Formats: sequence, structure tokens, C-alpha cells
Amino acid sequence: MKYLLRLLIYCAIVFVTFTVVSVVLLRFVPVSFTPILEAGDLEKTGFAYTLSLINGKYKMTILYCLMEFEVVRFNEMKKRINVISFKTLSAMLKELEADGLIHRKEFPQIPPKVEYSLTERGKSLMPLLDSLCEWGTANRVA
Repeated sequence: MKYLLRLLIYCAIVFVTFTVVSVVLLRFVPVSFTPILEAGDLEKTGFAYTLSLINGKYKMTILYCLMEFEVVRFNEMKKRINVISFKTLSAMLKELEADGLIHRKEFPQIPPKVEYSLTERGKSLMPLLDSLCEWGTANRVA
């Protein structure tokens, strides 16, 4: 009987404490919980912006190639990424240049010579690519 009384008192204390804490917390928490991102707000995030710059079948491969070899000519890049077509490589390079991630240096000579390199903005993406490489190495399925 003595233990039953103690258990009842303990349960009452826990219930009262829980009720008081709940009431106090509810004053600071809005009644209707709103998520961090509203519907349609994902495209306004930095994540979506970054993806818009590097999203494309070969864009990250091109950036990685420029990171590894610094200055690369068009045909040299085509040889290094041998699965890409000339048309696709040209289109991806134009998009990356328009986004300010790579610099195109054209030499006025015959035959034409064009070199590509990373801009400072493009170089700022290198820690991201390095992290992707490290993750891929660590999580590669044998």
C-alpha cells in the first residue's frame, strides 16, 4: 500500500510537471507549425541556385577537368572526356562561360586556338567537387 501511494504521487508530479512545461512552451511556439520552406520556395534556395549552375550531363566533368589540368584547349578536353560529342561540349562550355564559371581565351590565329580555364568563381566550386570525389571514393561499391 505504501509503494502504491508513492507511485501515485510520483505519477501526479510527472503529470503536473509535463502540463506546466507544455503550457510554458506553447506560449513560445506558434499554434500552427509552419515548415522552413513553403511550397515552391525550394527554387529560391542556395542549393537550387548551385544546382542550376552545375546541372547538366557533363558540366561537373568539365569543371573537374579544368580543376585537374588548369588550362585546357577544346580538342584536348574532347579527348579527355571522350564520351561527349563536339556539339554537347561546345554547348556546355558556352553555358559555363555565361554563368561566369569558366574563362574562354581566344587567340587570333589560323588555325584558331581557344583555351579554357576556371574563373575565381569557378575555383570557388572546387571544395564542393573535392568533397564529391572523396565521398565517391569512400562509398564506391566494389
